[in-house]
Amino acid sequence: MNEAEKAPLREEASDRNPTYDWIKSELTKAKADLSALQARAAATAHSVRAYQDHARLLDRKGMVQQDLLRSAKAAEENYLLYLRKQEEARISDRLDQQRFVNVAIAEPAMVPFLELDPYAPLLYLVLGGVLAGLISLGIAFVVDYLYPSFRTPHEVEAYLDIPVLAAMPMRAASTNGK
Repeated sequence: MNEAEKAPLREEASDRNPTYDWIKSELTKAKADLSALQARAAATAHSVRAYQDHARLLDRKGMVQQDLLRSAKAAEENYLLYLRKQEEARISDRLDQQRFVNVAIAEPAMVPFLELDPYAPLLYLVLGGVLAGLISLGIAFVVDYLYPSFRTPHEVEAYLDIPVLAAMPMRAASTNGK
């Protein structure tokens, strides 16, 4: 620092314009950036073409895979059909050996659409008992009403219009009050 203080101050003048130098350096930087960006755009375009080619290849492979899957599914369905036919033929041969004639399922079993209520049988039993009791009582009253005999001495007097001299009870009265 001592040397810098001892050195005299000098003023130098040049014919160079600092603004011009700065613009020139910026232009050089911009040209370098442009070259880098153009190279990057070329590399990106190359990558895009590579991805497009790969996508087309995958599309073709996808179509081939779909065809193979359809073929495999058709082959599996055919195999299951042949297996069913083979089983039917085996059963038919077995029935022929045992001398059964044309055994076939007329109608396959079906699951009912509506589920039964677990209390429905009990409800039917109670309703049936009540209905049977009412019908029994009705029949008893009708038979009793239509029975053509006299039950009491008053019925005889009222119907025949003659006095009753003696009446015998149907059962002997017991002495112990039963």
